[in-house]
Amino acid sequence: MKINELNSIDQFANPFRSFLHIFFAFVFYYFASAGAAWAYVEGATERTLVNLPTHKIVEDQTLYVDIGHRFLSPIEKDNADGTGKENPLYDLFGMDDSANISLAVTYGIGNLLDVGLTRYSLSKLYLLDSRLVIWDEWVDSKPFSIALVPNIGFRSDRDIADDRQFTSGIQGVIGKNFWGEHFYISLVPSFQVNENAEDVLNPEDNTLALGGNIAYRYNRLTLAFEANQPLSGYKRENASGNTIPNLGFAIKFRTYQHCFSFVFSNHIYASPADMLAGWVDEGISDTDFRFGFNISREIPLKDDEPKKTETPGGKI
Repeated sequence: MKINELNSIDQFANPFRSFLHIFFAFVFYYFASAGAAWAYVEGATERTLVNLPTHKIVEDQTLYVDIGHRFLSPIEKDNADGTGKENPLYDLFGMDDSANISLAVTYGIGNLLDVGLTRYSLSKLYLLDSRLVIWDEWVDSKPFSIALVPNIGFRSDRDIADDRQFTSGIQGVIGKNFWGEHFYISLVPSFQVNENAEDVLNPEDNTLALGGNIAYRYNRLTLAFEANQPLSGYKRENASGNTIPNLGFAIKFRTYQHCFSFVFSNHIYASPADMLAGWVDEGISDTDFRFGFNISREIPLKDDEPKKTETPGGKI
C-alpha cells in the first residue's frame, strides 16, 4: 500500500486537519489535568523517547496514557509537476494530510513490571506489550540497567490474510544514565516474528535489527535521538541500494505529570513492530522526514495519604 493511496481515500484531508489534531490534543490535556495532584518527575529517560523503548517502566499503581500522531506526508513534499519541493508552509509541514494515530494505556505493577495495550490506526494493530526490568542501576547497584520488552499483536484489517494477522517479538534494552539522570544512552536489539502484513514487502518472516537511544535533559526540556538499523528481514533501500536506517529526533517538554513530544522521523510508524515490519511501502528516500507529536499523562491510582486512625475519644 502506498502513502498516496492512503491520502487519496481520505476524504477529510483539508487545511483544517492540523487545527483539529492540535485542538483535540489540548482537550485531552485539559480534562486529564483537571483536579490532578501534580508531581514533577526528574530524568532524561521516558518510557519511550521516540519509538524505541527505554528501560524505564510506569510506576506502581500508575496509569500511563499516551496519544501519538505521525503525519503521512513529508515536511517538504514534492510539488505537482515533480520538479522540486513545495513550500513547507503550504501543507503546514505535512499536517494537512492524514496521520497514523496511536492510543496507548499502560499500567505499572510493582517496581519491575508494567503492561500496556496500544492501538495503531494505520495498520489497525492492537499491540499488547510488557516491560520487565532485570537490572536497575540505581536499585541493584549495577553499572547499567537491563529490561526485556516482549510484545504480541493482532491486526484487525479484513484485507489481511489470516496467517499474517498476528505478530510477536521481543526487544532488549541495555541503558545507562550519566550525571544523575541528565544524560541517557541505550542499546536496543530487536527481533520481530511474522510481522509483515504484505508478503511482497518482506518475504521473510523474521526481522532482526539493532538500535539505540541518546537523550539529554535540561530542566524540563529533553532532546532525544534514536537510530534503528535492520540487519535481516525487512529493509528499506534508497536508490543506490543501501539500507536506510530508521531515524528519529524528539523535543520533549515535561509539565509535571504530562509530557509533550515533537517528533521528526524518516518513517511514519509509531510502533516498533510496524517499524521493523515495514507494514506500508512508503516509497520514500532517506532524506524525507515527517513531523509528529505525542502527549502522555501519568495518572497515579494509589492513595498516598496517611491513613487516619480514630482515638478512643472519637477524635482524629
